[in-house]
Amino acid sequence: AGFMVPKRRRGEELTRPGGNAGPRGGIDSVGAAAGGGTSSSSMLQLSPSELGAAVRAASQGANVGDLRMWRSFAEATLFHAGQLKPKQMAFITNGFARATVPDRDVFRRLADSAIEQVHEFEPRDTALLLNAYAKLQFRDLGLFECFAKAISSGDSIGY
Repeated sequence: AGFMVPKRRRGEELTRPGGNAGPRGGIDSVGAAAGGGTSSSSMLQLSPSELGAAVRAASQGANVGDLRMWRSFAEATLFHAGQLKPKQMAFITNGFARATVPDRDVFRRLADSAIEQVHEFEPRDTALLLNAYAKLQFRDLGLFECFAKAISSGDSIGY
């Protein structure tokens, strides 16, 4: 089960032990999101960086089979798609692939974003992203051709 707030505490600011509030006034939003049981609206409140980290953590967690959680991640990914950086796209696609959640909308939108930012990808991020597409058997020829051209021409940051 996910992170639950006792009724007597709803609406109050929660703090971590030691008095440190999380990034949105609550307890560690990435850890709570990765734990499952969160609403899609709480996922939308994650920053693109927090979303990438949460998807990555969820793909390795005990709730990896929670399809509601993955639907929430998909909605948040589509919401933030235009703001995601290469590393975040790599973590998100890799997380979906590790969990074997083939969300076509997410992968289509992230392919478009990745093509737009192809020259900003570092080798590790390229490998994670393309491996995720291959693992889920998404045959996006435009994506693979774009990255092949960028790698062979050597004009990307990491190549």
